[in-house]
This record gives sequence, C-alpha cells and structure tokens, in this order.
Amino acid sequence: MNLRQQLAVIAGLLCLLPILVLRFALTLEESLRATQQANQLELSGFIGRALTDDLRHKLQTKSPYIIKNVQQPLILDGYSADWDELAWVQNTSPSLPARLKLAVRQEHLYLLIQATDDSIVYKRPGTLAEIFDRFDLVLYSAHEPVADYSIFSDGPGFLKLRGKTAELVTGFWQTDAAGSLLEIRVPLPEPLPADLQLNIVWLDVDQGGDRLFNRQQRLFFKEGQPLPLLFFDQELVKKIEELTPKSARLSIYMPSGQTLFELDKDYRRDIVEQKHPWRALVRKLLLLQTDSETWSRPTTDPMAAGEYSKAMHSSGKAENDQPYSHWQQTPNTHYASLTSHYPIIDPKNAPQPIAWVSIEKRTAQVAAVADAALFSVLSQLFVLVVVVMLILFGYASWLSWRVRHLKDKLVNGLDPESKFKKNFTPSNINDELGDLSRNFATMLSRLKNYADYMETFASKFAHECRTPLAIISSSLQLLENAKESREQQEYLQRAQTGTARISKLLTAMRQATQLEASIQQQEKSKLDLTEMVKTLGEAYKQLVLPANLQVHLPCHSLSVHANGDLLAQAIDKLVDNAKDYTPRGADITLGLKQSSSNVALWVENQGPLIPEELLDKLFDPFVSVRENSDEELHLGLGLLIVKLIAEYHNAEIRVQNLEHQNQPSVRFTILLPFTE
Repeated sequence: MNLRQQLAVIAGLLCLLPILVLRFALTLEESLRATQQANQLELSGFIGRALTDDLRHKLQTKSPYIIKNVQQPLILDGYSADWDELAWVQNTSPSLPARLKLAVRQEHLYLLIQATDDSIVYKRPGTLAEIFDRFDLVLYSAHEPVADYSIFSDGPGFLKLRGKTAELVTGFWQTDAAGSLLEIRVPLPEPLPADLQLNIVWLDVDQGGDRLFNRQQRLFFKEGQPLPLLFFDQELVKKIEELTPKSARLSIYMPSGQTLFELDKDYRRDIVEQKHPWRALVRKLLLLQTDSETWSRPTTDPMAAGEYSKAMHSSGKAENDQPYSHWQQTPNTHYASLTSHYPIIDPKNAPQPIAWVSIEKRTAQVAAVADAALFSVLSQLFVLVVVVMLILFGYASWLSWRVRHLKDKLVNGLDPESKFKKNFTPSNINDELGDLSRNFATMLSRLKNYADYMETFASKFAHECRTPLAIISSSLQLLENAKESREQQEYLQRAQTGTARISKLLTAMRQATQLEASIQQQEKSKLDLTEMVKTLGEAYKQLVLPANLQVHLPCHSLSVHANGDLLAQAIDKLVDNAKDYTPRGADITLGLKQSSSNVALWVENQGPLIPEELLDKLFDPFVSVRENSDEELHLGLGLLIVKLIAEYHNAEIRVQNLEHQNQPSVRFTILLPFTE
C-alpha cells in the first residue's frame, strides 16, 4: 500500500465522524419524536376532558345531522363555488328533485338549495293573492317552531322574505340551466336550544298556457320529519380555539369516524417551502435509518381525522378505546404529521367514548436536523472533512514527489557507470525526509570516499608489498643456488624479513579497520579538556626527547562533550607524528585555545614543511612522507585514525605549513564544538 493509499484510508476513517454525528442525530431524533408524541397525546387528553361536558350536552340528540363550522365567510352571490368543500345533505327525500347544503359560521346558519325546475314562477310585484314558487323554512325546538320564514323572489337577485325576523335573513336567488339556486343566511335563535331541528317545504308552482296549476307541497326530509341539527355554537368554537395550539389542527369525530368539528390553525400549510439540497440529503440519510413502520402512507386528505379513526380501529391500534398516536409522511414535502387521538368518555356512559378528539401537528420528518445549529455543525464538519481530505491528498502528493525525487537522486548517485561523479544535493527541509536526504548525502559521501579508497587500495597495497615480495622472491632464488650453510641462512633471514613486513602490513590494516568500527561504539561525556591536555603534556616531555615539548593552556577550564580515551589517542598520534619530523633540540608545542564557537587543540612541530600537493591527501590511507625502514613500517594510517576520531566528535581537522622567524613548522589543529 503506497503513501497515497494509506492517506486515503485515513481520510476514509475521517468520514466516520459525520456518520457518528448522524447516528447521534438519529438517537436524538427518536428521543424528540417520543417526547413530542407523549406531549401531544397528553394535550389531546387535556382538551378532551375540557370538552366532555359540552359534547355530552350536544350529543343528547339521536341521529343528528352534523353541520360543519366554516372558518371562511360564504359569499351570497348566487354562485356555489365557495360551497364546493361541503357535502350535500343525504336526508332529503329521494323523489324530490332538490339538494341542500348546510353550514354554520359564527351565529348564522347558511343554506344552499339547488332545485331542479324547468318552470319557475316568481312573485309579481303588487299582487297579493297570486301563487308563486317559494320555500318555507322552519326551525323547531321541542317540536315548537322558534323561527319561521317564507322565502321567495320576484326574479333573479336578492331574496324576499316574510317572518318575524325576516329583516335579519339575507340571501340570493339565482337561475341556472337546471332550475333555481338559493343561498340563504339565517340567524340562529338565542339562546340556542340543544335540540334544534330544521324543516324546509318547497311549494312548486307550474304554469301551462295562461293558467297556473299543479300546486305541489314537497318536503325535503323523509316522512316529513324535521332534520335534527348538531353544530358547535360560537361560544364553544371560541373555547376550542383557545384550547387548540398554534400551527395545529384539531378534529372532533364520532366513534364511527364521522367528523363533528375541525379547526385548522396551520396557516403556513399552503406556503411552498424552500428546497435545501444539503438538508434534504441529511434527512434522507436519517430516514434510511428510521423504522419504516413508523410512517403511514399519505392519504388524499392527510387531515381527515375520520379516516384515521377508521384505519386505526380496523387495524386494532385503537383497541379498548385507548389513546394512540401515529406519524404520517406528507407528500412532496419534508414535513410529517403527528396525529394524536384521545377518547372523550362520558362518566355516565363509561367506558364507551362518546367522541374522539384528534390533534394533528406538522413537524420536520427528521426533527433532530430541523435545528439550524445541528445543521451548522454537520455542515462545518463536512467541510472540515473535505478540507482535511484535500490537505491529506495534497500532502501525500508532495511527500510522494519528495520520495520519488529522493529515490531518483539516490539511484543516479549510486549509478555504477557514473562512479559517484554526480552530485547529491541534500534537502534543507527540517523534517524526517530532510534528515533522510542528509543522511543519504553523508552515506554517499562516505561511499564515494570508500570507492576512491578502494580504487587506490590495490595499487597502494601492491606498491607496499612489491619490495618485500621482491626480497622474498630473490632470496628464495638465491637459496636454491647457495652451497654453503652461511649463505643459506642469510637468504632465509632475508625472506623471513620480507614475510614479517607483509604480516605487519596486514596487521596494521586490520587494526585500522577495527579501530574505525570501535570508534562508533564509544560514548561521550562532559570532559575537562584543559586538565586532560595538562596531564598528557607532562607525560610527553620525556617521550619526545631529544626534542623539547611546550604546553600552552588557558588559565581556566574548557569543557567539551567528548570521549577522553579517543581524544588522548588522537593527541598521541599527532605528538608521535611530530616527534618523527622534529630535529634534535627543536620545539614541539601542544596547545589549547577557546574561540566563540569552538575549542582549538593543536600540535605544532618545528621541522620540514609538508609538500603542498600532499596537504589535501595527508589524511588518506597509505599516504605518508616517511621513509620506511626494515624495522619501522609506516602506512600513513595514523593521521587517518586522527581524522576518524575528529569526525566522531563532529570536529574539523586542519593541517598548516607555518613559518616563525624564518623557522618552518607544521601545525595540526582539531576544532572541537564548545560546551558551556
């Protein structure tokens, strides 16, 4: 799995954050829905108990016709468009070619009469005995009339009336293709009786030729009986309005499902909602997690409490007349309806309910995300995840580029054909990849040095071994021809000397290699360099004779973070090297000096200068300006060890040719990092 894939997995894990928030929102939604359901059911019960006495009084009449209380005024203009939502009264005589609609608003009874009559006889003005088409309307209470009106007209237009309170009755008589259409508004009697009944008689007069004939009296209702009426008066309507919460709809219906009263306070129901794609997406995600049985299917009239009641009773959810609630999705909207049903129990007729009260209130399908604050959190979290994912992918691309670039430079640097001739430029960025790049640069530098060393090793080693091998070869050849034992012993001695020299050469090389490995395993500590150099100087004074040793030290202690044994070994090598090149009686100086950033440790000897062409190669192996003898083998490894010890201490080593008062000298300096 590459770096981008790994970061893609991390980004995918970050996507769990919105999922966890959605799960929290779902849990919150379930809690809010349960709380809302319980509160609304309790409110339904409170309203039902508050209306129990009024409804018991209203429902005393058997088989009454329930008149709907309308909220909007009905315009009496002879047109029936504003009556479309009201049903026709079903109690009219089936043989009568007339239909009736009833409604109540405030303190008035509204009637719409549609009579099929192809011969309408209007009252002619100024006549008294003439017969004409008319409607007699009577309101009864306790079988006694409480209001009696005779309704007629002298032509299409406003009605003419006769009766005690005829001046309070208004209406309009309109002629249409089928016959007559009447809209009438009648004041309700005060006080309003509980057993109010209605009867309407249509006196139809037909005309043939020049005479009026066939005067008929037709009753609207079966068997000529008045129609018992049931409706809610203004005082009860006002009480219900006060009990109904805002943005809700209240319905009161019979156990059979017949609606008694409806009041709609959800005035924003018909307002087109604004679409929010992001909120819609969140709602869909949460609805996928919601139990499908929670929602019922929408009906053609989702506010019909009677339909709810029938459905609930048929499904057994209203068993034993217990209160219940249910949710319903609203088509083409993100709202849902919570409807709570509560039985109204008459204590005298318990436990059967006399009616049911229902409250429906619209709410967001996912109430938990309806709150703007939670939406804001979800939006910000989503944006944060997207930004983090983009940053991760950008960062992964950048890291991938750096890794590929580092790989390409490393491959080019290690190309055998280039033989380390291509430069490896390390990164200057201070991070792990930058450190890796710098370590690779150091490694390649060492590999280059090693490669250079190996390129010259064969020739240098062959050069060092050529003389002893030649001695051994010539001695063995002479040994074959020697006759005398003395000559044989001499030639054997020479061969042994050459063999010993090669053995010393291999031993010295092995020791140098082992020393380089052992240097890296040493530990550093705080070291008083002044005290150490002082002690070493006292010991060297006898060892450098017949030369003179001078020690120059500061008057205060200088501390460095170093390994004392390795530094002492480096000083030994430098002093031993200086002794070999110092003339008898000349000076060797061991000194120590502090600067602003480092401590300079030097060994200087009077004597011949080092050739300029060897100054840069002096610390390489097998480089030496000494003349080797049979007794001493000098491979130029001493200064290489000094260089390795200096590199271990992150120090710099220098060699300089100097001249003081026409006296040449050579100085080796180690610059150690200073420690406070």
